[in-house]
Amino acid sequence: MAGAKGKFLTAVIFFAVLCSAAGAAGYVWVHDYSVKKVRKETSRFNDIVQVDFEDAMINPLDESLRIDGVKFKFAMGSTASARQVRIMEFDRKHRIPHFMHLEAEQVDVPVNFMNFGTLSSDLKKMGYERLTFDLAADYIYEDGTKRLVLRKLVLDGKDSAQVSIGLGLEDVKLGSPGIGGLVGVSIYNGGMVWRDHSFISRLLDCMAARKSMDREQYTRGILRKLQLQKQSAMSRGNGHAEEFYAGVQAFLEDPSTLSLRVEPQEAVPLLYIFMGRDLDEILSLYGVRVEAGDMVPVAGNE
Repeated sequence: MAGAKGKFLTAVIFFAVLCSAAGAAGYVWVHDYSVKKVRKETSRFNDIVQVDFEDAMINPLDESLRIDGVKFKFAMGSTASARQVRIMEFDRKHRIPHFMHLEAEQVDVPVNFMNFGTLSSDLKKMGYERLTFDLAADYIYEDGTKRLVLRKLVLDGKDSAQVSIGLGLEDVKLGSPGIGGLVGVSIYNGGMVWRDHSFISRLLDCMAARKSMDREQYTRGILRKLQLQKQSAMSRGNGHAEEFYAGVQAFLEDPSTLSLRVEPQEAVPLLYIFMGRDLDEILSLYGVRVEAGDMVPVAGNE
């Protein structure tokens, strides 16, 4: 009897060791496959951005992907990095993915001329040697309707601001990047919420110092100009412009949350913004609404 129990125990231990070995071998194979697969996929975009990373792992159950220690070097010379990128959904059929849902932790963008051009000088005066933030993005493109819906784009910088954006675009030519690709593209709705942490305060300090003023004095001057613009919009019956100036006024008096909605009566070409129209006309044309505080929903609708 004792011998039978000993044999059974030995068999159990052997089976456990065998399973552990198989599991370890499976993990090593999946890990090796993940790294090779990610390097192959990212190499498709080398003419736009070169991607390097420390580690990668594909979840075989849902095909989600985790990439650690990611570094980006763009063709124009700008650079960025992220501690970790998680891709929950990704279109592998098209060179430019038609859908993607991802999150990135501790994105780091150095403040230098290659990344921000002449703005880098002002950002450094505001105390930023680098901009760091978490990022979340979710979009889908439909071939049939040529609609691009940015369901969510969130940049959350603890020492700057949290920006949440949603957008709905029509007649998008996904394979035509750059200014030429914007020809014919229209916006049918969108929105943004800016939750300030310290960026606006730093910006006002920087602009005031440029004018040799303190921030309070400089802000009062801006508020007076906004009041005059609001009264002018009111006299011309432009409700969108009047609401815009009132919302920005309230936000600058207490920089916390600013919400913006784009609700045109019908889809409006994006390039109209650059065709010599003044701000009041643009606000009315695109149906822009602004409010100091949260205004929901924000995301573009499909």
